[in-house]
Amino acid sequence: MGRVGLPLAVLLSTETSYQVIGVEPNSERRKSISEYKTPFYEGQLEEYFERLKKTDFQVLEPQAIEANIHIICVGTEVNEEGQFLDGPLKSVIKELKTCLRTGDLLLLRSTVPIGTSESYIVSELDCENKGIYFSHTPERCFQGEVLSGLKSLPQICGSLNKDSEEKTKEFYSSFNSQFMALNSIRSAEVIKLVDNAHRDALFALGNEVAMICDSMGVPSKEIINKANDYFKRKPIARPGLVGGSCLTKDPKHLMRSHTASPVSLLGHSRPLNRSVIKHGLDFVESNIKKAKQITILGTAFKGMPLTDDLRGTPAKWLMDEILERNPSLQFKVWDPLEMPEELDFENMIRENTIAEACASSDLVFCQILSDQIREAGLGEILKKVNSGALVYDFWGHFEDQVSDSQRDQYLSFGSHCFFKDSKS
Repeated sequence: MGRVGLPLAVLLSTETSYQVIGVEPNSERRKSISEYKTPFYEGQLEEYFERLKKTDFQVLEPQAIEANIHIICVGTEVNEEGQFLDGPLKSVIKELKTCLRTGDLLLLRSTVPIGTSESYIVSELDCENKGIYFSHTPERCFQGEVLSGLKSLPQICGSLNKDSEEKTKEFYSSFNSQFMALNSIRSAEVIKLVDNAHRDALFALGNEVAMICDSMGVPSKEIINKANDYFKRKPIARPGLVGGSCLTKDPKHLMRSHTASPVSLLGHSRPLNRSVIKHGLDFVESNIKKAKQITILGTAFKGMPLTDDLRGTPAKWLMDEILERNPSLQFKVWDPLEMPEELDFENMIRENTIAEACASSDLVFCQILSDQIREAGLGEILKKVNSGALVYDFWGHFEDQVSDSQRDQYLSFGSHCFFKDSKS
């Protein structure tokens, strides 16, 4: 019952006629859900939980459960080498072997390496011989907008056979009329991986442009905006820190699934996006080394739409690299949402407001793109920090409002050319 499975479960429970049973190995999360307390932030989820009280939805510990439809939503993480950590998926398959019956529909929502559906599920569960209908229908929603996306985004589907496709279409039509059938199971696997690899590559191009502009002494915002305005093709992405579970693992799933190209564009996107942190920290190295307190605005992996997901968050990488340069400093952190306890550094203070987080700091990093940061205003932030403090903005929130007198205390990624260091 994570960020893929739980929204789907509550949607099915509250807006369709299906009786739904959720399976969750974590006892604390089971307890939270049973008490109708949302275990994480997701747009509209609290509203759905209120409606959930009027249903017969229940959440159980892992076990074999007889049902007409079984939906797999387990995590499919990778290790540092990009290898698929298949333990959770194997555990689910083991349980399914004891309860699947002829005529059942089995759906895989998890993102997996190419070929996983056939080698792990169709083969292991002997779906064809046992008359089990199977489709891979990967989740493709945006965190923060999952529930609305479930009802509006076209559902892609790669099925074992035509009967599986028809059964799957019937199921999804209970809450979404847009259905896209593909020629094979593998096609569905590839589409989901290509989606996120493409997105990471687009961010990488925008970030590389910003680094080039910094090195050449020209503003990336002007370059990118004018290029996008007057050349109507795929727009260059806005530069900034990008991470998250999908962008950090799905390109690795894709790369390890094939040997088609000796040189991989996708293999360079993630390292390039990670290098944005070093690019920024190198520029303010002297400020970091003499700082006693540093503020990080934004701890989740993104700020728009809102999420509290810390998986693959650049905030963690940023703080790790800062500590390598100055192990003795103190962090103050702020996020638009209540911060999960998983983010935990020694000498880290969590603050409820941007003003509190910036008070008495020597260096402020804007880690996420956020309307709240923009609305706080550069002038108000500079009033809170120490004299001579610096604001480094990875997303350029204040490039349109920064005054000449503030240029010695504010710089943004891709616009280093504007920075006036009055102390040098």
